[in-house]
Amino acid sequence: MKTIKFLLMGNKNVGKSTLLDTYLWKLKYGMAYHDHTSEEIRYIIDVIEIETVEELRSHLTEHIEMKNIYFVCFNVNDRKTLHTARNEWILQLLQHNPKTRIFLVGLQCDLRDQILTKLKQDCVSHNDGVTISRYYENVQYLECSSNRLDSVENLFDKAIKIVLYEDGRNENEQKIIEFYEQIQISFKFKRCDCENVCEECE
Repeated sequence: MKTIKFLLMGNKNVGKSTLLDTYLWKLKYGMAYHDHTSEEIRYIIDVIEIETVEELRSHLTEHIEMKNIYFVCFNVNDRKTLHTARNEWILQLLQHNPKTRIFLVGLQCDLRDQILTKLKQDCVSHNDGVTISRYYENVQYLECSSNRLDSVENLFDKAIKIVLYEDGRNENEQKIIEFYEQIQISFKFKRCDCENVCEECE
């Protein structure tokens, strides 16, 4: 049975722990390991909170057959945490593997619409997050409010769908293209200078 491992990373106090607690304890009833089935393949879901870049590096060097889903988290009400997400966490992941699929996750978005928050802080809008994600080839922007169960569930479900279904489909398409390139046959036609049609030219 294969494993899908979610790695939640980002600055302290951006909302990672609340997201983890909501997902595990309110949605999955304390089951750190649970199942997800895709195309008749059963996966075990594992969720881990990463506190330091050094801890992330140790996970990146693991050679275990599993799908890793990287949530680089920041607080949409604090632009400094977005700066760290880009220049530390995303940078570290891309240095390890430039093709890594990364989800930039804006947390505490429910607080962004509060009047006091708007007056005190320059918040990161949804459009800001999408624009930043487009600077990278494999980064997708998602938002979540950990106080809403449906928001948390949609976040994890969407990430799983993208990694298992869309990425898997693209990978299969690429394999098909490579297969046809390997079996491609070059036909060489022999030119005959005979005035009359000879046996070889018939």
